[in-house]
Amino acid sequence: MLEISPKFISKFKKIFLYSPLLLVFALYSCGSNTSPTDTSNVVIPGVQGPNVTIVDNNVVISMVFDQITLDLGARVPIPKYTNSFVEISPHLTSGGTLLEAIISISDILNEELSKEDPHTLPGGRPLPGIAGGTLPAVAFNVKSFNDMTFYLGENVFGSFYPVDTGLKNNIGTYRFYIQGQRAGNISLVGTDENDENGGILLMLDLSNIVKQKLREYNDNWLRTHGQ
Repeated sequence: MLEISPKFISKFKKIFLYSPLLLVFALYSCGSNTSPTDTSNVVIPGVQGPNVTIVDNNVVISMVFDQITLDLGARVPIPKYTNSFVEISPHLTSGGTLLEAIISISDILNEELSKEDPHTLPGGRPLPGIAGGTLPAVAFNVKSFNDMTFYLGENVFGSFYPVDTGLKNNIGTYRFYIQGQRAGNISLVGTDENDENGGILLMLDLSNIVKQKLREYNDNWLRTHGQ
């Protein structure tokens, strides 16, 4: 994993309120994911993850925000995703906050999601790494968690955490890997022409995970039926 030296991180209590210019300098100077053979992921100060696991028939995307504390948790249903939700709760180990998106594979396979309205970054700029810059998806905000935005489309999960990255009208994108396999992108999004809508964007391609689960389902069915 590519680490950013702790000396670059200031001691503000709320996450990402350290010097954004030093954060961006640290990320760019490390040269993360600039080579096709480099499968390390950028490590964001104050954030553990994102991590992606499969639990039963759910894709679980989790992040721990070390410097954000909550007394109580909350579960937010995902619109039009019958069996999926986002859950925010205190993280006992770090004292920070655990954010988990639990996405049912049965919901991902819903073909109606490809007919949803196309969405962009908050503020209207194109989504980096997405053909045409727009994604047909269900998009919603969790206002109680810094107005974080989530995107859920056909085989695609995205999250956008608003923060001042120190960039202006620029976007830096890095490859994201799961167990050495390319699984999406993490982007540092600079503020727009109105000095707004900067943040960190995670976009995951879930198609390989879905294909794997479908193969397992078919194999189990064949074993069960003796064919």
